[in-house]
Amino acid sequence: MFMRKKPSWALGLLGVTLISLVAFAIACGSDAAPAPAPAPYVAPTAVPAVAATAVPAATAAAPKAAAAVDSGPKQGGFLRYAAETTPDTLDPHLTAVSDIYQFGFMSLGRLLELNRDGSIKPLVAKSWSVSADGSQVTFELEKGVKFHDGTDLDAAAVAWNFDRIFDPDVPSPRRTEIKNFITKVTADGSHSVTFHMPKAFRGLLVTLATERSAFLISPTAQQSLGEDFGSNPVGAGPYKFVDWVVGQHINVERFDGYFEPGKPYLDKIKMQSVSDDAVRIAMLRTGESDLIRKGRIRPDEVPILERNPRLKVTTIPGIATYGMLFNVSKAPYTNKALREGMNLAFNREDVVIGGFSGVGRPAYSMESQGWAHHADLEILAYDPVKAKAKLAEAGYNGEPLPLACLAGSRTLQICEAYQAVWADNGVNMDIEAVPRDRMWGPTNHSYKGVGMMSTWYTHRPDPYLRLSWIYQSDGWYNPNKGYNDPKMDQMLSDASAEYDQTKASQMYRDIYVRGGEAALWVYAVWADGFVGMDKKVMDYFPTATIGDRLQGLWFDE
Repeated sequence: MFMRKKPSWALGLLGVTLISLVAFAIACGSDAAPAPAPAPYVAPTAVPAVAATAVPAATAAAPKAAAAVDSGPKQGGFLRYAAETTPDTLDPHLTAVSDIYQFGFMSLGRLLELNRDGSIKPLVAKSWSVSADGSQVTFELEKGVKFHDGTDLDAAAVAWNFDRIFDPDVPSPRRTEIKNFITKVTADGSHSVTFHMPKAFRGLLVTLATERSAFLISPTAQQSLGEDFGSNPVGAGPYKFVDWVVGQHINVERFDGYFEPGKPYLDKIKMQSVSDDAVRIAMLRTGESDLIRKGRIRPDEVPILERNPRLKVTTIPGIATYGMLFNVSKAPYTNKALREGMNLAFNREDVVIGGFSGVGRPAYSMESQGWAHHADLEILAYDPVKAKAKLAEAGYNGEPLPLACLAGSRTLQICEAYQAVWADNGVNMDIEAVPRDRMWGPTNHSYKGVGMMSTWYTHRPDPYLRLSWIYQSDGWYNPNKGYNDPKMDQMLSDASAEYDQTKASQMYRDIYVRGGEAALWVYAVWADGFVGMDKKVMDYFPTATIGDRLQGLWFDE
């Protein structure tokens, strides 16, 4: 936190915030003293422990712990989870937005899962081994695992899922995400499946535990339902799909045939679709919701929630990197001098104070925490003198520059903070509020249409996937190939294959420097996140990776 005098524009934003909070507090009544602070979060690591060598030794997963026989987690209960849940489809192979993560973790199949310390643990895959050169990883699957339609989740089903992603006739965004490090997936027996890679890839296990490409669906159901599968998904998770009313809710219920004994604990979960941040908080305080999506609570709202004797707040340090991404193939952002000048004119410390209530740190690269985080880097740091010269070199004369921002009270407040710090240095931004379905959907209006997108990315245990989306020549967020740097492509490829974490961290540092000097981003803030919930909600998993993991929750009441 930076103990600095608030910039004058921030006082205006603070006044609006305080008025809203006072009115909100009157409406919801007084609250008791705050609950004790939660235990600190342990930042996740990248991969399971391996020797610091170029190719890992064969690895076997630890055996599953026996089912608890004491009075631990209790069965029963109906959880109401409020989030801006507006997916374009519930087919994980086809979705272009991130809203499927919560549903996927609950309802779809996966081979692996994260431990709370960020290491990998078995799920459907009970063990795995790595070839001598690291280019093949073979998984042995649990027997008897069923999809919700009663069909087997076996090796053939796993291979079919990845065959579908790679099928050129299937418009899957997942293909772009994984094609550089997975060439094919083969069933080598009824319950043995092998992932083939062009070379060793350190992020494979993390990908299969955390990313959308890891979600497994029933081949039988998809082939039977066709296009209707996206609104009637069939997975193999602890909760099975019940119904989806677009813009209102997604309901799931306990799958009695789930393969892990005693799980899940809750009877039902309703994912409430609530797009407005203030409304979600009001629903939590009035008891209409039991849990609201992580990272959607402002720092100044935390004390209000903590004063409520029925509620608790968990802090997740370094949950996300906030900033703005340029489409460098679209004018005026084809002008590198303009992008550099905008970086130099951007006072990140003032944004931390005015846009994030002083909770966060100025950001200069993608990773907000973990083994690949480099807090000492300050690339194109705030320098108003250099900014003025660089903007003059770019031919910028104060004309409004377009900036796409997600429509919503919290996200627009952050964009207004960006706008204000730039205005202090003669850069005028024209904000366009973009609805969620156009922000990251197939058309990606914010990026392709406007040319500069305000966004944020949650932490990943391994940075390769996200960096490759943006910096690789054929990356998902580089669709027009406006940025094409063969050296960067090679640097990313080399880093992805390095299993020595210390060496890999330095390689990613070099990538941050090269990417920063290309001025594809204006990084803003490494932000902390907050999660508000009813005190009866137990075993919340405070991971900084994307998506809330609701599948292990239970009620103590």
